[in-house]
Amino acid sequence: MTDKELHKLRRSELLEIMLNLKMESDRLKQENEELRLTLNERNVSLEKSGNIAEAALQLSGIFEKAQQAADIYLTSVEKTYQQKDKIISDAEAKAAKIISDAEKYAGEIRRQAEKETAKT
Repeated sequence: MTDKELHKLRRSELLEIMLNLKMESDRLKQENEELRLTLNERNVSLEKSGNIAEAALQLSGIFEKAQQAADIYLTSVEKTYQQKDKIISDAEAKAAKIISDAEKYAGEIRRQAEKETAKT
């Protein structure tokens, strides 16, 4: 999503994006935990195995997959936090602009009302 597109989003849409990122982060944490459990189960198998070398060969693929999953998870979390900060600062800037514009408009309405009142 480009900066221009982010600026056009409403606060509720930005919050929805943040919620989706949080849900994705939670899903990845759960997946990571499941992989850890699988790895722990394999470690138990290794301890029970009579042939350590054979067990190590069987587990090498699992270690690689666990490392890949952990790398993906960490990258995703880093992106989530980077996007979160930018989305929040963009939303705050947009809100400040809206408030400023509304205050200017209210001032114009007050001045017009005072002119009308002064005429009568």
